[in-house]
Amino acid sequence: AAEPASGRPNLVVMISVDMLSGEIMDRYGGGLPGGLGLLEKNGVFFENGFQEHAFTETGPGHSVLLSGRHPASNGITANQWRDRATGRAVYCVQDPNAVTFGAPSGASGIQFKGTTLGTWLKDEVPGSRVFAIAGKDRSAILMAGPKADGVYWLEDGFGFTTSTAYQKALPDWVARYNVNLLEDLHDHALVWAPIGPTEGVTLPGRWTVGNMEIVSALPRLIQAPGLAMQATNSEHLLHENQDGSFWRRWRASPFFDDAIFDAAET
Repeated sequence: AAEPASGRPNLVVMISVDMLSGEIMDRYGGGLPGGLGLLEKNGVFFENGFQEHAFTETGPGHSVLLSGRHPASNGITANQWRDRATGRAVYCVQDPNAVTFGAPSGASGIQFKGTTLGTWLKDEVPGSRVFAIAGKDRSAILMAGPKADGVYWLEDGFGFTTSTAYQKALPDWVARYNVNLLEDLHDHALVWAPIGPTEGVTLPGRWTVGNMEIVSALPRLIQAPGLAMQATNSEHLLHENQDGSFWRRWRASPFFDDAIFDAAET
């Protein structure tokens, strides 16, 4: 699309990838023909970046990325903390006054203090729209910030959702997408196989943590047609000795990322 006369871009996309360290980009990034490899080769790539807060959980990280404020001042100091007055644990995006569709508890950015890029954009450029979509509620909510037009995340067994803090009801397009997603996951085989040569690129597929051996080699079976989406016996898995929970397997695979991008495109 042609750039507007002012030189201002029509679209800004911010992508945050959980656990994507500089070492992983060194190992995989430059060799990729598209995606992150394309951004690294054709964009501005910071080779020596650091965060300035100590507790690098996902909640604080997402609260910093588009607000420019440290967790000490934006209210999101951890994924979860204990309220001094009540002694109860508080999740960083929990909201007792909101209802999350398809989930037992409500979520919103009520704990977050401040504004974000999306807020500034809507204040400065009339008609601007701001959306966030992610696998985790805290990722979408904290990066969206106040004034977002749509904030969506995934609930296991339900599909993508939002809360009454953002919309009065689950949009029809989300409901339709969820039906297709769950049917597809139930009816199709998902096998995570490596792409291209792997020698010297992939990490070992067997790990020892304490006295426990963890197997995570590829190819890996994520789902077989008709296989239950809750607990799965270990003998049904391929090159893996995890607990057998479908949603944990799926969330740790590229198929989860595919679903997020598909939902964003939808």
